Amino acid sequence: MKSIIEIPVRRFPVIVYDKRSTVELPLAENVTLSKQQLQAAMVCGLSSNEVITRICEKKGYKVLEIGTPDKVTLTVDLDALAWKELEA
Repeated sequence: MKSIIEIPVRRFPVIVYDKRSTVELPLAENVTLSKQQLQAAMVCGLSSNEVITRICEKKGYKVLEIGTPDKVTLTVDLDALAWKELEA
């Protein structure tokens, strides 16, 4: 019997500037949020852009641009993951 979980996520392409670095080059990063995280943010009155900005600022980045998200579904096989963990 397979135990598979599917997690719908949104991957946002983000252009950021590293405030900790002396090099002033923009960096291309991806911020991935689950659909549940985005729904929780909406309940709190936050937009996806505000959530991404807060996440990046906590890590020392300044957001320059947030792109359109890609919709992705992650598939996790719990049986394989559990066996892998037991072998380690």
